[in-house]
Amino acid sequence: MPIALIESLDREGRGVAHVPPRKGSAEFLRELVSPHLPPGAFDGNVRVFETATLGSAEVSRIVLHMEGTNVEADLKWSNVEYQIPKADRPFLALLAFDTLESVYGDKVIEGMTSVFSAARRAKDVLVGFVTPGTASAAKLENIAHIVLHVESVNGSVVVYGQKPYTALFNLSWDWSGGVPKAQLRPVV
Repeated sequence: MPIALIESLDREGRGVAHVPPRKGSAEFLRELVSPHLPPGAFDGNVRVFETATLGSAEVSRIVLHMEGTNVEADLKWSNVEYQIPKADRPFLALLAFDTLESVYGDKVIEGMTSVFSAARRAKDVLVGFVTPGTASAAKLENIAHIVLHVESVNGSVVVYGQKPYTALFNLSWDWSGGVPKAQLRPVV
C-alpha cells in the first residue's frame, strides 16, 4: 500500500518523505516505484530516511540519514522541504515505526512532537505504519485523525476503519493500467 501512495503522489509532482520498514531501503523503493513514474520524478520528489552506518561513503541524493541520537533533528521537517524544493504540496510523510523504534527506542514518539507539529502547520499528510508489536501503536492511535487496520484473513487482505469506524473491506490491486490501483469491496 505505501508503494501505491508514493506512486500516486509522485506522479502528481508532490513531495514524499519515507522511513521504510526495517528491511526496506531507498534503492529497493526506487526499483519498485521508478518504472511507473516519468523520468526523474522519483529522484526529484522522494526522500528516504536511512540509518547512517559508520564509515559509509556512499552518498545518494534521495537518502536522508538518521544518525540515531535525536529523532527531531534527524527528521526535521524544514530539511525535508529544503531537499525537495520543486515538489508540490501537500507532502506525504510515510513513517514505519518499527524502523524508528529500532533506531531511537520505544519512546520515539515522545521525541517527535516538532515533526508532527511542522507537518500539521504545513498541511502535509503524515501516515504512520505500525505492527501489533510496535510500542508506539497505542500512542499513535490516540493522536491520529484516522486509524485503519490492514490484516490478512484466510489469505485475503482486509481493511477496516477503527477511527472512524467502518465496515470490513477486501483490498485488492488492479494493475491493468500499469500502476497499482486499490480496489475495496465490502465484505458481507
